[in-house]
Amino acid sequence: LVAMELIMNINFSKFEDFSKLFLNYINNFDEVKEYYHKNFREAEDLFATMQEIMNSNYHNREKLVEILNKQYKDYPASTITKKNIELLKEKTTFAIVTGQQAGIIGGPLYNIYKIITTIKLCNILNHKFDEYRFVPVFWMEVEDHDFDEIRNVYLLDKDYELKQITYDDVEKFTNRGSVGKLKINKNIETFLTQLDNNLPISSFKSNLIEKLRKIYCNNKTFSQAFKELLFEFFDRYGLIIFDTIEKDVKEYLKPIFIDEINNYIEHSVKLVSISADLEKNYHAQIKIRPVNLFFSNDNSRYLIEPSERNGEFIIKSINKVITSDELIEMINNEPYNFSPNVVLRPICQDYIFPTVFYVGGPSEIAYFAQIFSIYDNFNIVKPIIYPRASATIVEKSNEKRLEKLGIELIDIFIDYNDFINKINSQNVDNNLIEAVDELFNNFSLDFERLKNDTKDFDQNLINNFNKTYENIAHSINILKKKINEAQLRKNSILIEQAKRLHNSLYPEATLQERYISWIYFVSKYGPTFIDEIYDKLQINVYDHQIINYTPK
Repeated sequence: LVAMELIMNINFSKFEDFSKLFLNYINNFDEVKEYYHKNFREAEDLFATMQEIMNSNYHNREKLVEILNKQYKDYPASTITKKNIELLKEKTTFAIVTGQQAGIIGGPLYNIYKIITTIKLCNILNHKFDEYRFVPVFWMEVEDHDFDEIRNVYLLDKDYELKQITYDDVEKFTNRGSVGKLKINKNIETFLTQLDNNLPISSFKSNLIEKLRKIYCNNKTFSQAFKELLFEFFDRYGLIIFDTIEKDVKEYLKPIFIDEINNYIEHSVKLVSISADLEKNYHAQIKIRPVNLFFSNDNSRYLIEPSERNGEFIIKSINKVITSDELIEMINNEPYNFSPNVVLRPICQDYIFPTVFYVGGPSEIAYFAQIFSIYDNFNIVKPIIYPRASATIVEKSNEKRLEKLGIELIDIFIDYNDFINKINSQNVDNNLIEAVDELFNNFSLDFERLKNDTKDFDQNLINNFNKTYENIAHSINILKKKINEAQLRKNSILIEQAKRLHNSLYPEATLQERYISWIYFVSKYGPTFIDEIYDKLQINVYDHQIINYTPK
C-alpha cells in the first residue's frame, strides 16, 4: 500500500526548460491571445467552441463510431468505453483529445499525465453539465518516421544509476517509414530481458514483464503493441484509443489531403507569416514546409514538395515528378499511402473528432500558435488547448535523502555538477580554504609593494614579477582544488546520496516526467500506481506539482 500527498507547486518560470510563449500561455494569456484566441480558463470560450462544433456540418459521427467499433472488435472494451464510443453519435457529445508517439512500453511519465488530465477533465465537465457529454480520446501518433525517438526507455536501476534500454531492430534503413507499421522482431526479447535485469526487484515486476512479453512480441506492429499497452492500463477509465494508421481513417481524411494539395500555397504563406510574427518575441517551433503531406511506399515515407514547374510536385528521395491532378487521383485511389505532418495532424484530428479541448504539453502548446493560422482555411473549429498536468514524484527514500543532505527540494533543479558542488560546499570545512585565501591575500599585498619598489631602478623586472605572481596564483588554486577534492572524498557517502537524489528527481538536468518511464514506477509499486497518480494529480493547478509517494 502507498500514500500520495501533493506537497508543493512550483511555478514553471522557476525552471529554465520552458519557453516564454508557454509561460505566457499559462500565466499571461492576454499576451498571446492573438495566436490562440481561446482561453482555457474561460467558460465563455468553452461554450462558444461547443456551439461552433454543433453548428458545423463536417463531422460524420455515424462513420466515426463505425470506424471505432471496427477498431475495437478484437478488444474486450469496458462498459464505460463502449458507452463513450456510442455517445459520439450524439451532437451534444464532445471529444477531449490528447495524443503521443508510440514510444516503446509507453514512453516517459508525462504520457500518462496527458492521459490522466484528459480523463479527469472529461469527468469534471460531465459532472458539471448534464445536457452535454465529454469523452476522452487518445490519438495514436503512429505515423512519425523517427524510429530513434520511440525505441529507448530510461529508468533507474537498483543503485539509482540512470539506464537506457534500447530496442535494436538491426535493420540499417535510413527511412523506415511510419513507425506504427514497423513489425517488432525477435530482438524484442533482448530488450525485455535487459529491462527485466535493470528494473528494481519488487513483487510486481515478474507479472509486469510477463504482460509486456505478451504485448510486445515478434511480428506484432508497434501500433498494435502501443494500443494494447494503453488498453491494458486505461480502458477501465473509458479512454477511447484511436489508431490513425487504419485504411478507413485515411479514406475519411481524403478531403483534408486534397484541400492541402489544392491550396498549399495559401496555407504555407499563412504559416510563414505567423511564424515570422512569432519570431519577433518568441520562437516558432515548427519548421514550415511547402506541403504538409507525406507519401508512403514500400514501408518508407517521403516528403512531397512543389516542383519548379507550376502544377507539378516532386516526391523527394525517389525524385518522382507528378502533376497535381495525378497526385489528387492517387489520394482518391490510395489514401492510405498518405499521412499528415505535424502541421496537418491536428487538423485531421479535429476534422474526425468533435474536439472541444486538446490536452497538450509545452511543446504542443507552442505548435498551435502556428497551426491555428490555417484552421479557418479548412473551415474547422479551433479547439481550446488545455495544458497537461506536470509533476515530479518524490519517493520515501528521496524524502530521507533530502533530509539527510539538509537541502530544499527546489535546490534539486539545477545542473548535476552544480548540484554536487553545492552539496560539497555545504559539507566542507571552509576554514581551510579561508586560511589559504587569507595567506594569499597577505602575500599579494606584500608582493605588490615589492614590485612597486623595483619600478624605479629596473622597469624590465615588472614582467618577471607579473609572471611569478601568475604562477603562484595558479599553484594556490590547484592547492584549493586539492583540498576540495580531499574533502569530497571524505564526503563520498553524502555525494553518493546526492547523486541518487538528482538521478531520481532531475535526471540529466531534465524534469523526471520527461525522462523516466512510467513503467518503472508500475514495476516498483504495481498497477495501482496509475490509480494513485490519478487521484492525486491536480489538473486545475497550472504549476509543476511535487507529489510525495510513500509506502504504508
